Amino acid sequence: MFFEVKNLNKRYHHHEVIHQLSFSIHKGEILVVLGPSGCGKSTLLSCINGFEKVNGGKIILEQQDITTRLPEERNISTVFQTYSLFPNMTVRQNLSYGLKFKKLSKIDSIKLVNNMISLLQLESIADMSVTEISGGQQQRVALGRSLIVRPKLLLLDEPFSNLDANLRLRLRRELRKIQQQLKMTMIFVTHDQQEAFALGDKILLMNNGELQQLATSPEIYNNPANQFVLSFVGKVNHLGNNHYTRPEEITITSDPGGDGIITQSTFQGPTIDYQVKLHGKPYQVTCLNRGQVFSINERVTISYHEKEL
Repeated sequence: MFFEVKNLNKRYHHHEVIHQLSFSIHKGEILVVLGPSGCGKSTLLSCINGFEKVNGGKIILEQQDITTRLPEERNISTVFQTYSLFPNMTVRQNLSYGLKFKKLSKIDSIKLVNNMISLLQLESIADMSVTEISGGQQQRVALGRSLIVRPKLLLLDEPFSNLDANLRLRLRRELRKIQQQLKMTMIFVTHDQQEAFALGDKILLMNNGELQQLATSPEIYNNPANQFVLSFVGKVNHLGNNHYTRPEEITITSDPGGDGIITQSTFQGPTIDYQVKLHGKPYQVTCLNRGQVFSINERVTISYHEKEL
């Protein structure tokens, strides 16, 4: 196994932030760590890169125990939410900074910087100050600065959270493309479910410092391991006795004699979200937009297949 965390524990005073956490990653995979705010995601990254000491467990990279190694001895790079670029330097100088600590010739360093500029499509801004470029461009520079030192493992701590939705989507696609080109192993932290689904080869879902489920996106969504996973990932209609159905699994039919009543309607473009009241209970329903829009107070019949947790 390329990277492993075994029975990791981390405490701050008497508060346990991470409890007996174990997982592993194959070389070239993206593992997305997903969970609510305060669940221990960023603390996990700080333990992996050596910025925080652990209180128990092991961190193993390529069969080497790196649990107690200093950050600079781990060959792990981190891209932070704040980018942490040097404002007094150009894009090119920011990219080349980490190479100063490598035993490389000047020619090799220049070649690596030029290759990274080309890979990230930064040619037009390479000699501009990082204070003169956009947020999306700054994020590319931050990514390039971490990639250029050729880490064995790249950690990304909510790197797109300060960007608008369209830019996030574009950079997400670019990151995935670059990761596949370089065959880079990454751990990506986010609280955004769509981001997790789009990026992760596997998703590690955390809550209160504990592993809730480690699986692919379809497995987590379609076969949640427990009530927390079921409620946290996507929308759900709880039917009682551990039975449930997802909003998109419900079919609505217009029926003047139906027992269901449309109480809310939210147009989303390709889909329409409804709330249907049936026998006093609200149901969330998501329908594909096929041109038919149900009206508020319209009577309907709903049908669905129950799932059991």
